[in-house]
Amino acid sequence: MYKFNSDAIDAGTRLRLEEEFFSNRFTLSYSGLNRLLYSPQLFYNDYVLKGKQESIDKYLVEGKLIHCLLLTPSEFEKQFAITPKDLPSDSAKALLHSLFAHHTELSQTDDYDGRTQLEEYGNAILDILVDMNLHQSLKTDAQRLEKIIIDKNIEYWNYLLNADGRSIIDDNQLEFAKQVVETIKAKSRINQLMGLTTDPFDKVQVLNEFYVHLPAEHLPFDLKGFIDNLVIDHNAKVIRINDLKKSSKDIQNFKDSIDYYRYDLQAAMYYNLIVNTLAKEYGYDVEFRFVVVDSLMQVAPYKVSEKTMAEWVNNLNTKLEEASYHFEKRDFDLPYLFAVNHEVEL
Repeated sequence: MYKFNSDAIDAGTRLRLEEEFFSNRFTLSYSGLNRLLYSPQLFYNDYVLKGKQESIDKYLVEGKLIHCLLLTPSEFEKQFAITPKDLPSDSAKALLHSLFAHHTELSQTDDYDGRTQLEEYGNAILDILVDMNLHQSLKTDAQRLEKIIIDKNIEYWNYLLNADGRSIIDDNQLEFAKQVVETIKAKSRINQLMGLTTDPFDKVQVLNEFYVHLPAEHLPFDLKGFIDNLVIDHNAKVIRINDLKKSSKDIQNFKDSIDYYRYDLQAAMYYNLIVNTLAKEYGYDVEFRFVVVDSLMQVAPYKVSEKTMAEWVNNLNTKLEEASYHFEKRDFDLPYLFAVNHEVEL
């Protein structure tokens, strides 16, 4: 996979980007926090040096698609583009997306020479093939390029050029997402929790893709989040946070996904954002749920108990303090545990 290369940035540009980043107060999201905890260097590349690239992992795209069709269907045309029916292989598709990211980055520089045709990126294609260890058994570069510069791949490349930054999906992904949405709508319990069908007399307010910003004076950054589905139930005097998740695991093993992707941090951050904003305004209790969809189209809610949420919030606070270290020291070399210890003993 083609990677953003921070080493290619000269010292002057690096210093300018650092000063620009630290001269403005940063607003940290769950995804940014997760990236910083996982690899400060990747966070530095993504946010300080502005090398962030959108992930095209299938489950992430499908999750985003389900969100859109269920919660903000009017945004579909702006957010998604449907691919041609005759698609490249998975490896070729990955290469083309990496190359397109390189093309996008290059086109924003003063040195851009106007290249748009796939065959004009021969050297970059060869570099990506080496990174992917693809077609390396062939004897010559010409033979490797012949495997990539074919009609099917050229058509897909041209499609990427015209997709205008939208997420790219195929017919199968769209059909799956539509079926998931219908399954969700058919479940009365989930309809009630998410406020999908409300009566004007119910005194229930529904906010989808709700943006929350929380100033955090005790931290060197503010906090933010886009909450999938927020339901303010004025009758029950409760605010329900519903986070829709597309899981690659079966629904019974979603706990593994929580641990692996640190969804506990996301839940705690969203909970904290609402507790310190809307909940204060209304004086209401706050509940958090994951609404989980698995690959078998099984859909069910996971409610986070008060005890579990308290543990998750405590953990979030610890991780925010660790994140603060990297900002205050401007040290993005190693994760916190290694940054503050000479060595880690097993």
